[in-house]
Amino acid sequence: MIRALLLVLAGLTGVAAAGPLFQVTDPGSLGGGYSRAYAVNNQGEVAGESETAEGWVHAFLWREGEGIRDLGTLGGSVSRALDINHNGMVIGEAEDADGRMMAFRWSAGEGMTALPLLAGAIAGRAGAVNDEGVIVGAMDTADGTVPVFWQDGEVHRLHMLPVSGHVQLHDINDEGDIVGQVEAGPLESFISYAFYYRRAVEAPSLTTFRFISSETPSAAQSVNADGMAAGFTTSGGRAHAFLYDRRHAAEGLVDIDTLTNFYSAALGVNRQGWVVGECIIHEAEDAHAFFFNGTRLLLLDDLVDGGEAWDFVRAHGINDKGWIVGQGLQGEDERAFVLRPSGNPEAPGLPGIVPMIAMGDDGLRLTAEVVDGEPPQRLTWEVDGAVAGTAWEPPFHLTIPEPAVGSCIQAVGYWWSGQRIRSARTRWAGREGEE
Repeated sequence: MIRALLLVLAGLTGVAAAGPLFQVTDPGSLGGGYSRAYAVNNQGEVAGESETAEGWVHAFLWREGEGIRDLGTLGGSVSRALDINHNGMVIGEAEDADGRMMAFRWSAGEGMTALPLLAGAIAGRAGAVNDEGVIVGAMDTADGTVPVFWQDGEVHRLHMLPVSGHVQLHDINDEGDIVGQVEAGPLESFISYAFYYRRAVEAPSLTTFRFISSETPSAAQSVNADGMAAGFTTSGGRAHAFLYDRRHAAEGLVDIDTLTNFYSAALGVNRQGWVVGECIIHEAEDAHAFFFNGTRLLLLDDLVDGGEAWDFVRAHGINDKGWIVGQGLQGEDERAFVLRPSGNPEAPGLPGIVPMIAMGDDGLRLTAEVVDGEPPQRLTWEVDGAVAGTAWEPPFHLTIPEPAVGSCIQAVGYWWSGQRIRSARTRWAGREGEE
């Protein structure tokens, strides 16, 4: 006899059985076996880094039809392209002839040029650029690493931040809003807080600065043109991806991890509020790249046509057309990827899996309902990432020995098309909830 229904998950997450949402392109490399893509603009131009045939890491620019282009260095051996705006300006860091890492700007007309340093600074790094050409980054000085921005060819230190430690500026939008993290405490055990600084470049005071998470560690990694920021915050000892909208600041952060992963962090957000990043489903597993379509968090491994040869590890950027860039594994090789939508990512007609868990006399009884779609060919039940068993017909019943308290249970549906659906993870709380 089943004595108690302990949990039914109403949150639906999954992948449409009707077909994949993205097509994958490998932009190639600069001659070596390794590459990463960090940013993509609305023209489909991709910026990143790649190993060369000589074994160095160089910044690259990729365009469809033109292939991958080595952007060179500032006279040294190493460079990385970390962002690109919609006008085709690329920024990042590169080694000069003296071995210093310097912030750079690259354009088709001027090539790679070093950005100026503050007086007394010894190195610099550019991390993000908006469409106005304002660049944010960091600089190493005698006082430590300081936040800076470059505007109209001049460098400025970003003042007026309430900081007891290092400040990292992660992104800037066209209105000059800057997001990042403020760190406090000693280097070996610092904590960080996500912040949003409205029109920081021109702000005369701190009235537009706000911490957007009271939890630590947290960080705001990306901001779109309309003031939506994405990043991660920590609750209950676990980091989860969030979305924040300055226009509705009173609503606070929205946890977008509908899969309730062990860990997730958002790294990019576009104007539609679609988010990309990385997650770890279960403790001690490898990372997976994810896509949040405004409603559900989805694993890219489950969404890509021709993705069988890939393990998508991290998604760094997404443009307003839904193109996604990042890095994944092809066998043992780490390679950059470019994903382009083959359908409507916002409304792909996703079915969902609702797992139901109850304690019976013979063990833990698992059943699942599939809503808004056809049932899968089979459904596999996992406990802490390990397969506990497979059911082949609705309601996909499986009885298993009672797992340890705190174990995570997840249902994974498999369709004939090769697509998968994952339910949210359910943490087994033990028998105390029985009636």
